[in-house]
Amino acid sequence: MRVPRGVPAPRRRIELVEAWMAVVFDTAALARHERADALAAVASETVAAADVRFADRGRAHGRMEAWLFGPVEVLRTETTGLDVLRTPKHVRTTPAGLFSVTRQIGGTRIHEHFGIQEVLAPGDCGAIDHDNPFVSVMRGASISVSLRMSVDELELPGDIVRSAALSLRGSPLCPLVSSFMVDLVARADRIENDPGAADLGRAGVDMVRALVLSAAGAEPVEGIGAGLPAPLLLRQMETYLRLNLRRRDLTAAEVAAAHHISVRRMYRLWADQGLSMQQWIIGERLELTRRMLADPRHAERTIGWIARASGFRDASHFTRRFRAAYGVGPSEWRAEARGAGGSVS
Repeated sequence: MRVPRGVPAPRRRIELVEAWMAVVFDTAALARHERADALAAVASETVAAADVRFADRGRAHGRMEAWLFGPVEVLRTETTGLDVLRTPKHVRTTPAGLFSVTRQIGGTRIHEHFGIQEVLAPGDCGAIDHDNPFVSVMRGASISVSLRMSVDELELPGDIVRSAALSLRGSPLCPLVSSFMVDLVARADRIENDPGAADLGRAGVDMVRALVLSAAGAEPVEGIGAGLPAPLLLRQMETYLRLNLRRRDLTAAEVAAAHHISVRRMYRLWADQGLSMQQWIIGERLELTRRMLADPRHAERTIGWIARASGFRDASHFTRRFRAAYGVGPSEWRAEARGAGGSVS
C-alpha cells in the first residue's frame, strides 16, 4: 500500500486504511486512549516535524486522505482541537523543502507565519513555506484541503515564495486555485489513476507558481538599470549569476537590486527572451557539477557534496535534474568520465 510523503508507516495500532486509491488515516479506527498520540505523530510528520498540542486529548480526532498527482500531493484533513507548532529548531534539524497552498473548508484556523497572524475562515486560502517556522491553531473541528509540492518544483527563489506566503489572498488568481483544489479533491478517487493524472499535477504546479508570482508581485520603484538595453542587462545578470552560482541563499531580490531594477522587471526581461532565470541557473549548475564529477581533484567527494557545493538543495533533486538533462545519473557519468580519463564531454 502506498503511503504518501509525510505520513508515517503504521506503528503499533496506527492504522492506514485504503479507500479506493486514497490513503486514509482515521483515529476512529483506534482505541480512544491511543488517538491523541497517533494523531500527533501523523500531524507532526505531515509537516516534516512539529510540536503538536491538544485542547482536549480525550476528544482528539483526525482523518486524512491523500492522493498523488505526479509532482503534487493532494490532502484532505479533518482535525479537532489541534495546534501544530513548527519551530526554528524543527526547521534546522528536519528541513522539509515543501510549499503548500491550503483552503479552509470548515471551521476556523488561526495561522501565524513570518510574524504575521491571519484567521482563515471557510473559503479562505493560505500558504505555508515549510522551511520557515509557523503555528496553526485549530479550535473545534477544522476541515481543509491542500496542494503540496517540493519548493524545487516551483522553480522560484525563496524570497518570492516567502513574500507570497504573506499575501496569497490578495492575488486575483487565488479564487481560481482555490476552486481547482476543491474540484480536484471531489474527483480525486476517480481520476488518480487516469493516464492524464500526472499532467494534471504538473498543471497544478504551474497554477501555484502563477499564484505565487501574482501574490508577490508588488513592484518597487525602478532604478537606473531600467534604462539599459535588455540584452546588456541580461549579459550583466548572467555574469553576476555565474559569480554567485554556488550560493543557495541567492535571491531574486538580490539579483534585481544589484542591477537597479525591480523583481518584476527582471522576470519580464528573461521571459521576453523566452528564458527562465531559474532554469538558466539550474542549467549552469548542472554543467558545473558535470565538470566537477569528471575532475580527478574531486574523485573522493560524494555526489551529495558536489551537488551542494554547486548550489543544489539536496542530492535527490540534483540527481533527478542531472538524469533529465544528460540521460544518465551522476554516478554513471562519473564512472564514464573516469574510464575515459576525464575526457567525457
